[in-house]
Amino acid sequence: MTTTVKPPADLASLTRAGTRTLKDVARGRGSRSLPDRKIAISLLADSAIRDRHHQLDAILGDTDESPQLRYYAATALARTGTETARALLATRLRATRNETVLSGILQSLGRIGGQPALTAVQRVANRRRVSSALKTQAMFAAALIKHRLGLTGPTLPKQDRRTLLSLEPAGSRSFTFSEMSETDGEAVLSKISGTRFDIDYLVHPMYRIECGPRTWVLVLNSAFHGPETGRTLTRTNALPAVLLRQITHLDRYNVAQLIFTAPTGREGLHIYTHRPSGVRIAAGSGKVIGEDIQFNLAALERPGAAAMDVRGRLGPDGATLDRSLSAVRLQPKRRPSREIVHPD
Repeated sequence: MTTTVKPPADLASLTRAGTRTLKDVARGRGSRSLPDRKIAISLLADSAIRDRHHQLDAILGDTDESPQLRYYAATALARTGTETARALLATRLRATRNETVLSGILQSLGRIGGQPALTAVQRVANRRRVSSALKTQAMFAAALIKHRLGLTGPTLPKQDRRTLLSLEPAGSRSFTFSEMSETDGEAVLSKISGTRFDIDYLVHPMYRIECGPRTWVLVLNSAFHGPETGRTLTRTNALPAVLLRQITHLDRYNVAQLIFTAPTGREGLHIYTHRPSGVRIAAGSGKVIGEDIQFNLAALERPGAAAMDVRGRLGPDGATLDRSLSAVRLQPKRRPSREIVHPD
């Protein structure tokens, strides 16, 4: 007999029997259905069950489980965002050899790992017997840790400006960029799906961006925002903001792009935006003007990309856009190259 998992109305109100059922389904007792088990693992991560970390870690470390389910357990551990999760993930990183599972652990440590995890992640990048795709992911995870924590030193490769797309104004449309109320900002933060990247998001100011049928929200990182925003960003690596994508039919938001900055010297900085998987989307530069950073961004040439021209300022009072255009037509798509498959 199989047990189908249905999300309870309130995870905090789970009964003892409900808790036992959730654990059993997550571990494959009562239901071997992969969708049911993934739902149970997700609910377990979001619950207040005391031993949820160790339940998830048991799945992550079980070599009899499929690599895809172990990957999912690793990313679920990251969603808890706790010190226990960080320690368990770091331990598994050292003991794991399967690349699909390693991919999930690296992704998770990049999002929530602290400075102690950085060395372990860098060791994976230096292993001889791992694929180039996994090395790339390890390097991105290390860069993400450095930028989240504001650590100095080289992280991301510089961008060749010849790979940036040129925008033809005749075939473009404008973004709508507007500041949200504090109440709306709080509602957005309560609806973020998945890992929050161990970032202390600012409720206000927050900005809604609309272009065609799509809606995003620009959220600033309080760790890099304040009276010295400009000077701070020109002294150290930073992750000053993220871009959330609205999932309209679910009334949820997920982190769609991470905005990285790296100092160049002489009051300047490189700016890169990446998907959480590590794929670079756009690049640009910034310069300190008074208390603000004056910045520009352009999209990278890649299949399915839309050329864009974004120029604005970021300072103590928040962000403003002076120019925000996106191409109506996308770049042609091509068949993806072989790479590690992220099963989420």
